[in-house]
Amino acid sequence: MGRGLGRDVAHNLTPDRTVRTVPGAFMARARRFAALSLVGLHAALLAWGAERHSPAWDETGHLVGGISHWHFGTFDLYRANPPLIRVLATAPVMLALPITNWRGYEVGVGVRPEQTARRTLVAVYGPRVFWVHTLARWACIPFSLLGAYVCFSWARGLYGPSAGILATALWCFSPNIIGHGSLITPDAGATAMGVAAAYLFWRWLKRPTWGRAVGAGLVLGLAELTKTTWIVLFGLWPVLWVVWRATEPKAAGKRERGKGEESAECTRQKAECRMQNAERTWGRGARQMAVILLLGLYVLNLGYGFEGSFQRLGDYGFVSEMLGGPKDGGETYQPEARNRFAGAWLGGVPVPLPKNYVMGIDLQKSDFENKMWSYLRGEWRLGGWWYYYLYALAIKEPLGTWVLVFLAAGVSLWPGGRCPPAIARPSPLAPGPSPLAPREVVATEVATPQPSTLNPQPSPLTPRQVVATEVATPRSSPHNPSPRPHPP
Repeated sequence: MGRGLGRDVAHNLTPDRTVRTVPGAFMARARRFAALSLVGLHAALLAWGAERHSPAWDETGHLVGGISHWHFGTFDLYRANPPLIRVLATAPVMLALPITNWRGYEVGVGVRPEQTARRTLVAVYGPRVFWVHTLARWACIPFSLLGAYVCFSWARGLYGPSAGILATALWCFSPNIIGHGSLITPDAGATAMGVAAAYLFWRWLKRPTWGRAVGAGLVLGLAELTKTTWIVLFGLWPVLWVVWRATEPKAAGKRERGKGEESAECTRQKAECRMQNAERTWGRGARQMAVILLLGLYVLNLGYGFEGSFQRLGDYGFVSEMLGGPKDGGETYQPEARNRFAGAWLGGVPVPLPKNYVMGIDLQKSDFENKMWSYLRGEWRLGGWWYYYLYALAIKEPLGTWVLVFLAAGVSLWPGGRCPPAIARPSPLAPGPSPLAPREVVATEVATPQPSTLNPQPSPLTPRQVVATEVATPRSSPHNPSPRPHPP
């Protein structure tokens, strides 16, 4: 009787258990469709904006700079920013309408030749300059799509598919991303590549393999080729790795202790293994971290064609006070080359960076030192305000984004990192801790006794009693240390 009843229960559970997988498959397809729809709509908005909107004030400079890189194979023009974005943006332009007139192209220390070269470009192209900008803008759209994909993958890996959809929506409908994603300027592309590099670095931290280290290093180099701001990653990533390695054993111990008394022996053995392998793990991680940084440097220099790489620091001509030294005569701008490291021991140190990359940092620093007029809340000021970007961030980000930020911060700061009890209430179907394993609970919910050849009459037991009689195996837990089987 018992064996027949067990076969009946298994037979009766099989169709229902198969049916329960249909909603899961449907939800997976729905999430995939939602993600693709968001990305498709985002691409359509960027393509429309690229054709509809007039060029921004500095876009033409990036455009002529990218064309010059293809034409001359050098990176002097618009050296204030690395060349990756504008090189890819102008690839279709070189195939369709390349420029051949370079009147006004002047190279020198402290000179911004893109200011005059862009006027020449407008004069040469005439009305076609708008179509040229559209072609270059369309070529930059994949960077924004990459950012959406990384946001989806990262959020899904942390919190599940629904979080991935939400992160994708936040990226695709962010006003800043929509506004800059259809421009030739490097802001959106640098953001996407920076997020991609951070994601691969996080994956390497989670599971430090040589393959992941190589991937993180390659994308680090590509991120460096989008904006000089990302140079901070060469110093930030080693610090983050040290902090991660120092705190990970403690976090692992807390996770093991949270599994209950039954895993105490296992926890002790794992702790001993971690102590024995700590030195070897640190050494392997340090080698992989070095590979990541070296690969990043290599890709950065490769993107410039190793133009002026490893030039001695004392041989540069700088215009900023930070690198060139104090200015003479108190002038606001002095393009004469100077070098505060000339004659010092640091002057003989080779710089493992491309020459125009270093010169671009110096040029940007000089622009900030000379101070420019800024506008905020009806007031013009020379030099700006220290809180300018904080204020702009507060008023330009959508209110919905700020609501999500504060909600996420509140949930994270709550003890245990969970929602308050008033929000996360237990289900009425499970008023207390169940002594059944998860699979058995599912079987309890869907089991429906039916007649069979071995048991013509349906069992008078309730579905919960049938499953508990045949397959229930009570397990101990911190909330229920002495489990008992269900009563008949």
